[in-house]
Amino acid sequence: MPLLAALRQRVDGIRVRSRGAFHALAAQPVVDPKRIAAIGYCFGGVSSLELARDGADIVALVGFHIPLRTTRPDDARNIKAAILICTGSKDREATVEDRAAFKQEMRDGGVADRRISLYDNVWHSFINPDADSYGKPDYARYDAHAHRRSWAEMSTFLSETFARRDAA
Repeated sequence: MPLLAALRQRVDGIRVRSRGAFHALAAQPVVDPKRIAAIGYCFGGVSSLELARDGADIVALVGFHIPLRTTRPDDARNIKAAILICTGSKDREATVEDRAAFKQEMRDGGVADRRISLYDNVWHSFINPDADSYGKPDYARYDAHAHRRSWAEMSTFLSETFARRDAA
């Protein structure tokens, strides 16, 4: 956790690492660089979101139980991707205030296709079956129902988003 906290304070470092991974992926011969989505859980979602804020040419971004705070809300204007955030109502990494600020950031940045799916009475790490073993029930808990629902929602979101992109 200290390493993650330190990385979250260095947005440029997150973006450099994410950009490097993106370019390595896009350069693979089996990858269509015009059909890339970024999907991340917790810090992986933060990395994906910072990649989008950095202007990467990704079609879609899905984040599961990710911290939504940013030190650079104006960078939302660089986002080209459709965004789906799946989070729990009890997740302290995406509080009511964080969600409101994120929505405003996306509006101000002109991100047209964005949504937050909020799962009621669901905590951080809800998609991780090992979350209960952390021994922090007031922070992280697995929720099988929210896990299934969010995964189905992501699948539908990606299908629709790529279909729109392919039709354009």
